Amino acid sequence: MENVELDIDLRKPVVIVDDDDVVLKHLSVILTKIGFTDIREAANGQKALVTMLNTNSELLITDVDMPVMDGIQLVKQLRKNPRFNPLPILALTANDTKEMVLKTLKAGVDSYLIKGKIQEQEVMVKVKEAIDLRKQKLKKKAVKRKMF
Repeated sequence: MENVELDIDLRKPVVIVDDDDVVLKHLSVILTKIGFTDIREAANGQKALVTMLNTNSELLITDVDMPVMDGIQLVKQLRKNPRFNPLPILALTANDTKEMVLKTLKAGVDSYLIKGKIQEQEVMVKVKEAIDLRKQKLKKKAVKRKMF
């Protein structure tokens, strides 16, 4: 496996959200193999929101289609709070249509994983992609603020 350097604190909490226990466990195992040591799980967006508000999470991976509060609603709620602007967020979906990808990105997701194709290397690459994209977006905002 290719070694991917992650510019993130692996000791800080990572929150994964899915209403499917099998997916949660699979992702948890992969994230542990990558080196994350504090993995929090939630079964829906509402529970994840509470978890996010009560932790200093370093990363969020959320399913899109869930009961109670879906992943899109969760991401929109988090992005309204400036505290979560630096947070890299990945969407987890079985629907990889262009429309779904655009919908998740518009909501504030940085990258996405396709269910059924989740492998350790892909998760590492997508986490790195989300971190890098989030940092680029924050730099652009900072430059815009300095200009005006």
